[in-house]
Order: sequence, then C-alpha cells, then structure tokens
Amino acid sequence: MSNLLIYDGSKDIKAAETNHTVTAVSCNRVANLSHNSMTLRKNGRKDWSLFYCEAGRICFEDCILQAGEIWIYEPCVPQRYTIFHKDSTVYRYLHFTGTDVGNIFSSLNIPYSTPIKPKNKINTELFDEIKQNLLNNDAVSTIRSECLILNLIIQHSGVRPQ
Repeated sequence: MSNLLIYDGSKDIKAAETNHTVTAVSCNRVANLSHNSMTLRKNGRKDWSLFYCEAGRICFEDCILQAGEIWIYEPCVPQRYTIFHKDSTVYRYLHFTGTDVGNIFSSLNIPYSTPIKPKNKINTELFDEIKQNLLNNDAVSTIRSECLILNLIIQHSGVRPQ
C-alpha cells in the first residue's frame, strides 16, 4: 500500500470520568482524504467509538463498512480500520463514555464490531450538534449532548420514542 499514513491513537482525546448515562468525548466529520490511512489502536480506546459511513467505504478488521452503515467498538478493544483515497470516503465518528452504555446497547440488541445497517435513516445533523456542544463545554451543553447521543442510538436501533 503506497502512500499509507498510520495513526496509532497517541493523540486521542481521553475520556474523563462521568456520572452521566452517556457523555461525548469527541465528534467530527472526515472527508476528502488525500491519502490512504490506517488507524491502528493496539489497546483500543477507554471509551466507545461509533463510526457512520456517509459515502465510500471503510475497511474495519476483515469487514467493509458501506455508505449508510455503522460500526461500533466497545472500550479497550483493539481497533484497526483503513480508508482508501480512491473510495472518496466521508464518515462521522463519535467517541463517548458513560455509566450505562453497554446495558443500553444490550437492551436494544445493538452489536459491536460488525457492520450495522440502521433500521432508520441516520440524522447526520445530530453529529454536528454534538460537536458544537463539545465546543461549548458547559453543564447545559453536556446534558444536551447526552440527549443527542441517546437520540442517535434510538434512531440507530429503530426504536421509536413514545
């Protein structure tokens, strides 16, 4: 693989302790990569990682994530994914932590480390709102982000709010 940049996670934002159900750590949109890139976190992250492929594809482990699909890594699981410039990939990522994330995913039957086709169309504006709340960095923004992340998880699972 020529022109491959490898990221090892050494500059990742670290998750702080929280007593919230879900707390955002980092969130962004990645597009227009001018090179092939691989992320290789041998020890994973201390938080959850959710990736949403908007366009192109992402190669996770031995699976290919297509546009419209989601991939989730649970904490402390080695991470390996590759993005090829030729695929014109656009994706969103969200790193988050919380007191009950595993139980929420379990109760909604949401799997990890496998491509997931959401039952409903994902509202990508939620990612933008979460990112903006992270920039605001105040108590109201933290609670607002918690609601937005839970909304994203509900959209992803196909569960409809009552």
